[in-house]
Amino acid sequence: MAKRHLEQPQSLKAAALRAQDKGLPLVVMTTLRGCPYCDLVRENYLYPMNASGQLVAVQIDILDAGNEVEFFDGRKLWPREISRIWKNRV
Repeated sequence: MAKRHLEQPQSLKAAALRAQDKGLPLVVMTTLRGCPYCDLVRENYLYPMNASGQLVAVQIDILDAGNEVEFFDGRKLWPREISRIWKNRV
């Protein structure tokens, strides 16, 4: 089975507004390419729940150095910076 991927948003602010408009929670997954735990959570929980309309799920690859993401407050940040703000540990 091919791995499915969640949307990698250009804007967390826009993703939050989309979730709010649908009356759904927003889940932002910080992920690393090749992480088996990330794959497990994405495949068995987030992707099915997102597809069935239970929530809006997006992902940010914390090692993506090619795309800044608009944060909730409008700042443009690198995924690694967002990970630091959220105090992610991997």
